[in-house]
Amino acid sequence: MKLKHICLTISLLAFTVGFSAGDSIYRGVGLPIGAILFGLFMIFSVLEKEVALLDGEQSVGSAPRDSAENNISSSRDKTGRSGYDPVSMNQSPST
Repeated sequence: MKLKHICLTISLLAFTVGFSAGDSIYRGVGLPIGAILFGLFMIFSVLEKEVALLDGEQSVGSAPRDSAENNISSSRDKTGRSGYDPVSMNQSPST
């Protein structure tokens, strides 16, 4: 069983104990534990989707990253410098 489902199950049990306990100590312990575990369940659910997207991107390969590196290297001249020169872009101060 996944950790996500364990958190949800214990969260629901803790909420049930917390709401049915009345004014005992179980109410003071059950509700916060249920809320914390339900929060963990929500975090695990969101991260599960993001990890699946990341795995899908990585399984496709590193083609987008390689093409970006090729575009950068093709804009450089034989000396290894890019065509952009920030010094020549500066304007002389007018007095």
